[in-house]
Amino acid sequence: MEFVRKTRDRYHEFLEAGDPRVQGLPLMSSPVPSAVILICYYIFAYYGRTIMADRKPLQMKQFVMAYNFGMVFFSIYMAKEFAMAGWLTGYKLGCQPVDYTKSGDRMAFTTYLFFISKMVELTDTIIFVLKKKFHQLTFLHLFHHGFLPFNWWFGIKFAPGGWGTFHAFINTMVHSVMYMYYFLSACGPAIQKYLWWKKYITKIQIAQFILVIGHTLSTFLFVKHCDYPVLAVRMVLFYNFCFLVLFLNFYIKTYKPKPKPEEKEKMVCTNGHGKNNHESDGHIKNGKIE
Repeated sequence: MEFVRKTRDRYHEFLEAGDPRVQGLPLMSSPVPSAVILICYYIFAYYGRTIMADRKPLQMKQFVMAYNFGMVFFSIYMAKEFAMAGWLTGYKLGCQPVDYTKSGDRMAFTTYLFFISKMVELTDTIIFVLKKKFHQLTFLHLFHHGFLPFNWWFGIKFAPGGWGTFHAFINTMVHSVMYMYYFLSACGPAIQKYLWWKKYITKIQIAQFILVIGHTLSTFLFVKHCDYPVLAVRMVLFYNFCFLVLFLNFYIKTYKPKPKPEEKEKMVCTNGHGKNNHESDGHIKNGKIE
């Protein structure tokens, strides 16, 4: 019982150590509600295929268009707030401590909005499940959507502002472009044929991770004794490196030029230690010439 009491007391001390400016905001009093939401999210993503197996995909065009357009507006608004609360009004790219004075309230609330946006973005997965686009439920998608909200809860709870908001600022600008593409794509075939720039969105995302990693490494290498939680800096470096690897892998698999049919046939013959079609009248079976 003593162990339970001490554990409970330390847990309450941990929560009370958070920034009072976000203490009373929805989902911020404890990590439990956010954890429950994310657990339900993963359960739905896992069992979604079974739930929808014998059902037709839902027709959600109007909802998807409204949702994506709303996310465009929300992302642009957050980018503007990040800019006006610090990044275009005095924040430094190097060491930038959290402003715990009254003037830092705007940035603190903007970081909270960013956390909420990550919770709202779980809707992406729900749409994929209900429309039976199961191929979209990749490890990259599920890890990206599930990891960020929980990680950001701790960042906002204890450091709502300062250095760590740089990658959130960049991310809101990237997402405003990304959700605009999704909105236009949801408009139908008449618009989709003009959306030749899909792969450039992935390139922008990759550039985002490289920029944030560079910013993070510069903090480690060139800024000493920065008054900002070092654990937060390490977490930013860790998950942006993970996302960089995953997005690069996705880009290579999706957009790397595929061999032409005749080249693939020639490769089969060569790998099977046979000759190609132009040099033999034999039949290919299991990669060999008969």
